[in-house]
Amino acid sequence: MPNFNLPLKSTLLFIVSVLLNCGLIGQDLEQTYQSGKANFALGNYQAASLDFERVIFFGQGKYDEEVFELLGKIHQANGDYERSASFFSQAADYSTLSENFLRNKIAQASCLILGNKAVLAKIELLGLSDNIPDSIQAKQYFLLGVSEFTSGSFDESRKAFKKSISIVNPSKEAQIDSLFDALANIKHPNPKTARILSMIIPGSGQFYAGDVKNGFNSLLLTGGFITVGFIVAINYSLLDSFVSVIPWIQRYYIGGIKRSGDIAADRKLQKQDEIYQEILLTVKKL
Repeated sequence: MPNFNLPLKSTLLFIVSVLLNCGLIGQDLEQTYQSGKANFALGNYQAASLDFERVIFFGQGKYDEEVFELLGKIHQANGDYERSASFFSQAADYSTLSENFLRNKIAQASCLILGNKAVLAKIELLGLSDNIPDSIQAKQYFLLGVSEFTSGSFDESRKAFKKSISIVNPSKEAQIDSLFDALANIKHPNPKTARILSMIIPGSGQFYAGDVKNGFNSLLLTGGFITVGFIVAINYSLLDSFVSVIPWIQRYYIGGIKRSGDIAADRKLQKQDEIYQEILLTVKKL
């Protein structure tokens, strides 16, 4: 059986695509577009994507707005947020109606946030006109609130979320303020405090951060090696103790200090995330 190399396979696929487009075999452009929509509706995203890519390649601009938007939705559903954002951006560029343009720009910004590109999302959102429908503007400010929060700009996030909720439900503004006030009051556990405590007594920083298990591990391991170090020094020599045991003490002592700070930082982020989820729940019905 012949073993076709990749360029030959690509050439054959191209020829088949041309034949499909010309109607010599299979479907014409309209049929391919409808096939893509049917596959999309059924959740057959791979087949739908192939159909839509043929439509873009051979369609000479026909259906571009609809197809780019559907490709954006396909890649969003597949978790490929970078490509999804790119397709939504192209759909916006081809939009003939301002409502479609705004919808695709909002979808693009949402995918950028999901793809951990909050700064780019913020740029896109701030670039939208102020003269837009309330429903779109509420989503714009909501996404700005999300992008600011994920960037650590809590004050700006508060302002954006309040603007968003004031459009659809002004009575909840006080609730947003209350949640952000609670966020600002999260002082415990402080990573710096945790590290200082672990310097004084190994494991105490983990206890302070609420991680009892790792606190006991650090205390017992470091304390155990210190005890062994004294025993070796007494029974042999200080040099023997220094060479054989001190490196282990140093490893677990310094490691415990670092871990206590990391644990405290994680616990603090966890508390922040809990409040963040409450904020999202407050404005989820935009």
